[in-house]
Amino acid sequence: SKWRSCASGSMQYFVMRERKKRYSPEFRLILGVLSSSQPGISDNPDIDWPEVDWNEFFQLLRRHRITGLVANLLLSPAGEHKRSPLPKEIIPALAEAQRQSLAQEMAALVEARALIDLFEDNGLAPILLKGLTLSHDAFGRIGWRNNYDTDILLRPDEILLADRLLRERNYSRFEPAEDANDQKWALWRRRRKDAAYRNQKSGSIVELHWRLFDNPAILPAPLRTRKA
Repeated sequence: SKWRSCASGSMQYFVMRERKKRYSPEFRLILGVLSSSQPGISDNPDIDWPEVDWNEFFQLLRRHRITGLVANLLLSPAGEHKRSPLPKEIIPALAEAQRQSLAQEMAALVEARALIDLFEDNGLAPILLKGLTLSHDAFGRIGWRNNYDTDILLRPDEILLADRLLRERNYSRFEPAEDANDQKWALWRRRRKDAAYRNQKSGSIVELHWRLFDNPAILPAPLRTRKA
């Protein structure tokens, strides 16, 4: 039994090492930063430091929406041992990425709060989905996850009023197109789960959901009002 356990552990280690070989140096570096079990990354044999493309590194952070998370882990006092092997010119870039991530989430939070208040003042029952709420639940703070839009769930019979309220707040609908006629707009609401809007001044994006999935048979439970 002990031999089998040892053999199983060795096999798992071998499989993980083989998988890591398939990852890019940049992705392996990110895994090293995020790993809570590793004391540092300077002596990590899985990271090929000369091969790291720092532009690709930052692109991966943005793609996976973890720029703020990785930047905070590296720049915090507890992260000194992890950032020590990084090129000195990367530290200011990380600090700027950290600042931008926090500023973006702060702006999104302010706008989300304003939209929730707007909808509730007009008798609607909005629920804030994903994005900001997920960041808070996962990390206990904002600024650690990049959010590119604000998702708000409403009852189907509330969408037309919410659509008008967003337009009055300088949002234009782009999914479906703003000039879609009533028939196309009604068809969209039957077949799709949400509509997307962009603020013409800030560029921020809001998605109004009337269900969670395009297929209305999935999670058809009635909504219960909950403040964001």
